[in-house]
Amino acid sequence: MAYKVKFTPRANFELTEATAHYKKARPNLARLFLAEVKTILRDIQSDPFHYREIEKGLRQVPIKKFPFVITYEINSEIIVIHSIFHTSRNPNQKPL
Repeated sequence: MAYKVKFTPRANFELTEATAHYKKARPNLARLFLAEVKTILRDIQSDPFHYREIEKGLRQVPIKKFPFVITYEINSEIIVIHSIFHTSRNPNQKPL
């Protein structure tokens, strides 16, 4: 089954902020970060049940080369990305 990916406004904001931060630090880092996110999104689309369920219906996958986790849920044929959360932030700020 081909799953579609949809970002919540929060996830979209977090992705934009992280990319801007890495671009300011080193432009190549921003490209590497986005490439890593795209790879993970493709993996999620091909096998969304592969990654660990952290709460009922909510799954999480770490971004290996960067200190972030992607939190998502599967709704029928749509994968909803809820957050691209920086792991050094307060865990109480993590959505859901």
